[in-house]
Amino acid sequence: MRASLEAHLGSRQVARVVYGSIIGLSLVVALGGHPPGPAAMIGWLLGTAVSVGLAELYSEVVGVETNTRRRVSRGQLRHMLEDAAGVSFGVAFPAVFFLLALVGLCSLEAAFTLAK
Repeated sequence: MRASLEAHLGSRQVARVVYGSIIGLSLVVALGGHPPGPAAMIGWLLGTAVSVGLAELYSEVVGVETNTRRRVSRGQLRHMLEDAAGVSFGVAFPAVFFLLALVGLCSLEAAFTLAK
């Protein structure tokens, strides 16, 4: 487990997950003043994760193709998909806490606190 964690922390995905986490945290903080229900929060977080991940992928593809004046190769696309998945994971992760609230394992207030 320790070796796996160290390998992950040394990977390029860490920055992407942190970037996504900042976006997810921003959403949680913005909606915390007038909190929607847990199901709505899950929907907001997952929808944001998908849209930010797709925007990340699209911008990378356009940027590389514009810069190189060539189509993106499969290998490049794979790395771009991994990066986009890292961002999406970071955004979506707080949904876990709202899922706990949805099934009654914690309160909505606790879910917001844990998500922050």
